[in-house]
Amino acid sequence: MMSFQRVAIVMAAALFLQSCGTGLNIGMAPVLRNLTVDIQPCGNPCTATTAGAFKFTASGNHLPIVFGASVQASSGGQKLIPNLEFRVSSTANVLSPVDGVIASIEKNSGEDDYVVSIAHSALSEFSVEIDHVTELQVSAGDRVVAGQVIGKPGVWYPADGIGRVELQLKRGGDFVCPLEYLASDVAAEVRNKMSGLLEDWEEVRNDPSLYDQNSMVVPGCLRSSISGDDA
Repeated sequence: MMSFQRVAIVMAAALFLQSCGTGLNIGMAPVLRNLTVDIQPCGNPCTATTAGAFKFTASGNHLPIVFGASVQASSGGQKLIPNLEFRVSSTANVLSPVDGVIASIEKNSGEDDYVVSIAHSALSEFSVEIDHVTELQVSAGDRVVAGQVIGKPGVWYPADGIGRVELQLKRGGDFVCPLEYLASDVAAEVRNKMSGLLEDWEEVRNDPSLYDQNSMVVPGCLRSSISGDDA
């Protein structure tokens, strides 16, 4: 349940979005312009050690995890990953994927990083969240534009200079694939970059079976949505 303070900020953000001439309508779906990190090609062949936000190494702990991937749950059994999980350089910038207003910033329990929620549209059933953000450069109530730096990634493997950040979209109680909510003028480019990123990691690891892109609805997503009960 949201706190009174967060509800107040969300309502203020909704009123602000209606009045500030952003062109965002009540209840509209988010329109993403990036996936919250800079994705650039490693090269063909992939010989670079860094490209965009990523450090290409042989470690399996640095691999991106796609939306809908099945992993072992801490309680036992399997769960589906309800977001895009990126392991990136600890010095990389974390970007706002949408235009909007910072609805809330909440500290993760037991960790030194934060969940940043962005209200992209007045009273929308969708929520946009970027998890594991440090060195915050925004505050609740700030207006942001897509591509604006909001912070740095959270800690993952500090000895290797690797951090982590996650992008999550929710629609009501379900999670949805971020790559199906891209702005039309950048959708093909961003999806191609995501596909290339997965291929680069397969090349670096010398394992073409890491990511089954033929089974993906779009590059980076094994399904379009995930029930909250399955995540």
